[in-house]
Amino acid sequence: FQASEAVEVLTSLGLAGNRKMAADKCNMMLTGSLILSVSHENETSFKDGTRLYRFSDREEIQAKYDDLQASDPTEGSDDAVLLIALQATLEVPSLNDEEASDEPATFSGVSTAHLRPRRHSQLSKEQAAGEELALLAANYEKLVEIKDRKYNFKTYESCFIGNEAVSTLVNKKLSKDRKEATATLEQLLQVNLIHHVTREHSFEDKNLFYRFTPVADIKKSIDIIAALPTTPAGHDLVRYTALVQRYKQFAGLNVTSILNIFFGCEDESGWDLVDLENWRHNMKRWGFGRRNDQDDDMVDRLAPLCANVNPDEWDVAGDEEWESPYGILAQIAIFDQIPRSAFRGTSDAFKWDELAIRATKVAIEKGYFETAFKSTLNQFLLLLPLEHSESWEDQKLGVTLLLQLLSTVAVEDKDLSDYEIVKRLEFSKRLATAFLEHAQVIAKFKRYPHRNRPQGRTTTLEERIWLASDLVPRWAKSQSPDDARNVIQLPVIPLKRLTRK
Repeated sequence: FQASEAVEVLTSLGLAGNRKMAADKCNMMLTGSLILSVSHENETSFKDGTRLYRFSDREEIQAKYDDLQASDPTEGSDDAVLLIALQATLEVPSLNDEEASDEPATFSGVSTAHLRPRRHSQLSKEQAAGEELALLAANYEKLVEIKDRKYNFKTYESCFIGNEAVSTLVNKKLSKDRKEATATLEQLLQVNLIHHVTREHSFEDKNLFYRFTPVADIKKSIDIIAALPTTPAGHDLVRYTALVQRYKQFAGLNVTSILNIFFGCEDESGWDLVDLENWRHNMKRWGFGRRNDQDDDMVDRLAPLCANVNPDEWDVAGDEEWESPYGILAQIAIFDQIPRSAFRGTSDAFKWDELAIRATKVAIEKGYFETAFKSTLNQFLLLLPLEHSESWEDQKLGVTLLLQLLSTVAVEDKDLSDYEIVKRLEFSKRLATAFLEHAQVIAKFKRYPHRNRPQGRTTTLEERIWLASDLVPRWAKSQSPDDARNVIQLPVIPLKRLTRK
């Protein structure tokens, strides 16, 4: 692993107050032979940066333990403390010792039963404390003034000032005095629900900048804790519960909030705009152009919604809100568009495809495609799940409806400038090309070869040749950019040129 990544993990989990403290802890592990330098042999001090390290294996730790024990270190000395640490490490069960059983799901061979949420009646005091802190974070975020702030010619985005937050809690009667308010906010920092903008300070009643931990960082912390081989206990359990509950707060399934975030607007007036600029703006935000133009904040805010939906249990048949025209768009947003960006390169990118396809077919059956929207952009959105389907029948339906749509959109010129007419033709060409390319791949291979690796499917020789060729469309490369290079180590095969007559 890279040194800077280890430092970031310790600070993001709240196990170190700042990068220097995190580096000091890593240095202790290096000194104790719990980690070893890879890029700089015989290195004796940990360096935060691009240097590479690895965790010592059990045999190496055992050898260090035996050497220290033979030296009979003085009680209370650094070596005596290290001896205890090495002994504790050796007592952690090896992942290879896990026996096959009918236990719940595992993560890298480690049981995650202890990470399952419990009913309220089963909560321990640590879990109850974690849930309370998550609730406090949600309430406080609505009260403090969050905005971009400048210090020493540098701008810190979306942050609040420590002493102003303390004043707000006292004035709102949420804390009896400044000391209690400061202590409460420090608790939020200790479980990583808030943090100093440069992670250099604990919470202080001063003119310091803090921010609420974004959902992407919360998810990263949860995943790291879930990968640990031991059950969270004590303060670690409080932190884990607080992070999980806070993450769930971002996952409230609500059509209005989903579409406001997805369309980047304040209310429903921005859901069905017909102007060309709106079409172009949203196509960029949703990732149809360059990756750099994609709205990553939109992805981070909506990703928890689909992540908390079990595709085998989602059933909104007959639900008036979710089967309304905008309810269908909300389903397509979180089940088709967001996963492809949030879980790019993994099987989860396609995990909810069937839900999106089902929503599209409900919309077509109810006549939404022809009559529900003013904006052709929304009509196009309805067809995207069919474009992404690996069913040839879905592809035929999608192509038929798309060409029907473009037959009017592409040539519409009433009250439009020459520029707008040209741009409409350009968009129509791009959409038709991409849709037909998808259909062509399904007709040839009966599936998308670039999905094979993340979905654990065997790639045929014909698919390997295609993946290594210049016939692979841009959309296939963007979803799994390394696929062709990793599947077959050959120069790019110019099949386009070879097949031209």
